[in-house]
Amino acid sequence: MITWLRALWSNFFRRNQLDDDLEKELTAYAELVSAEKVRCGMSPEEASRTTRVEMGGVEQIRQSVRDIRVGVSFDTLAQDIRYGVRTLGKNSAFSLVAMAILALGIGANTAMFSLLDQIVLRLLPVKQPERLVK
Repeated sequence: MITWLRALWSNFFRRNQLDDDLEKELTAYAELVSAEKVRCGMSPEEASRTTRVEMGGVEQIRQSVRDIRVGVSFDTLAQDIRYGVRTLGKNSAFSLVAMAILALGIGANTAMFSLLDQIVLRLLPVKQPERLVK
């Protein structure tokens, strides 16, 4: 659990450093594969081109690594919340009406549950409530 939280903290607050590390790893891998192809007899330009083709798109690799990092769901949640706040900020009248409706709904729900709790769910303040009705 601690390792997972540490990875989440690292992913959330040091994202730029992780992206830089990923870039260095991809570059080093491409250079190693290209060097191996040059040792096998290819020209450096052809080896570099072949390596890029075999790796596929570098941006796709970056995105697939980002998608499997720990905490990506928190990142998307934060993005969704920011988008929602921006959208609600653009339509302030709609936002006020929506908040008022939500407040009324929550208040009505709370009042009904409180009433139900007092009337139905709590036991009557008598010694033997089962003997009241026969």
